[in-house]
This record gives sequence, structure tokens and C-alpha cells, in this order.
Amino acid sequence: MINDESDSEGRSGRLAPAKVRPPKRGSKAGDEQPPRRVRSPRLTSGARKALILEGAMRFFAENGFSGTIRDLASFMGVSSPLIFRYFRTKEDLITAAVETLYVQKIDSEWINMLSDRSVSIEQRLKRFYRSYILVSDDYRWIRVAVGAGLANFPVMKEYLNSFMTPIFDRIAKELHFARTGEEMEKVSQEDRELLWHLHSSLVYLLIRKHIYRSTVTGNTVGHMDRSIHHFLQGFVPPLVDPPAE
Repeated sequence: MINDESDSEGRSGRLAPAKVRPPKRGSKAGDEQPPRRVRSPRLTSGARKALILEGAMRFFAENGFSGTIRDLASFMGVSSPLIFRYFRTKEDLITAAVETLYVQKIDSEWINMLSDRSVSIEQRLKRFYRSYILVSDDYRWIRVAVGAGLANFPVMKEYLNSFMTPIFDRIAKELHFARTGEEMEKVSQEDRELLWHLHSSLVYLLIRKHIYRSTVTGNTVGHMDRSIHHFLQGFVPPLVDPPAE
């Protein structure tokens, strides 16, 4: 009989707690200790800022610009102070999004591509727009652009003036040379409006595809190729072919 008193050798009659032994090899899955949690590597400051910016572009594309930083933080599953650590204001974040979506994707070779008179003007325009479509046929690209315009953010107007105007001026000069064989002295606003007419055929296709989410038959490049061809057919006199090599 076990009692609470010690025996003659000083040993207690109480049962000692069982010792916990590590699992043996070959033991069953249920007997194994759960694996220790492995921490994910910490992101660098630059990587975290890039993730916030990517989330912001998706948020603006889906919700426009009326939401708050708190709304954005909830959308991304992070805290508002974390966003404010990298972007002091909502306007700073919008400016960074536009810079990433538009300015950083401008190809410095586009002007050179349009200026190469060894290639027909039609082929140059098609090559330019095929390259341009690679960066613009993106739901974030068109939705953020339209949203920024509706919200009257000046950053989009600055983008249009600094990027689209030089492109249109180069195209206008090349069209004039193809028609007359002479250099154009000055590009008029009427010339730019004519090129906006061509450009709008692409913009409206992107609006139908990414804002209205309508089914667009065919591919974007094919549509733009046809628009360019029909656009050039309206020039009188006919465009001059490049010199034979």
C-alpha cells in the first residue's frame, strides 16, 4: 500500500511525475512533436515599399481615388502607419503610382523608331503602337488613367503634356514628310488633334475591354493595325514610299 510517508530508506511513497522523453525514430505521426515555426525572411525597405505601391495600383484600379489610406490598408491587410511610413500623403502615393504605371514604362526608343525613314510611315506607326500596347493593354493602366482624370489630379495632365505631345509632334512631322517630301516647320494644334483621333481608337478599345469589361473580338494589335491603315488612307496626296535601298 502506498502512503504519504517515507520508507526506511527515505524514499517518499508518492508517485513521481513521469519523465517526458523525445520521440523515438520510427514513432507514429501522432506521437511526434509539432514542427517549430519558421519565420519568413524580413523584407527590405525597398521591397516593402514596392509591395505597397503594387497594392495601391490594384486598389486605385478597382475603387478609384475616393478611398482613404485606411481603406487601402484594409484592402492590403496592413496597417495605416505602415503605408504612411513610406508615403507621407495619399497624393504622394498617387503620384508614385502614376510614375510607375506610365512614366517609367516610356521607351526611349519610340522616337527613334518613328523617325526611321528607311521604313514606311505605316510600318513605323504599327511598330510603335505594337510596343505601346505591350504597356497599355493592362486593366490598371487604363482604369487608373481614367480615374485620375475624373478626380482632376494634375499628374495625368503633366504626363500627357510631357509624353504624348512629343510623340504626336514626331508623328505629325513624319506624316508631313511622307506626304510632301519636305520638313515640317511647326506642328499645329490641329495636327495634334488629328493624331488624338487615331490614338482614341486604341484608348476606347481599352475602355471597353478593361472598364466596361465587354468582350472585344480579335486582339488589340490587330485592331490598331487596321485603324492605322484606314487612317493613312485619308491623306491626300498619297504618302510617299521610303527610298529603295
